[in-house]
Amino acid sequence: MHYVGPGSDKTQCYAYPHAWDLAKIEDVNGNAVTFEYTQFVQMLDNAETGLCYTKQSYIKRIFNSDGSRVEFQLADKEASEYQDLMYS
Repeated sequence: MHYVGPGSDKTQCYAYPHAWDLAKIEDVNGNAVTFEYTQFVQMLDNAETGLCYTKQSYIKRIFNSDGSRVEFQLADKEASEYQDLMYS
């Protein structure tokens, strides 16, 4: 979410979505694919305002209406996975 409003007065700000995570796709026959996400939330300024936003969102699971699923695991990259931009 992004917040808009006058200056830095968070009490007069309101939230609006900047991006959406797709939750479900369903066809006319009732076949569906459902998505779950891992989200990392960040507080704005301090905890007193209670305002926060989703800093990062990663796909976690994909479910099919027949019961099958795909699950993703987050992990840190290995040094070998980074491309050396100087020699590419």
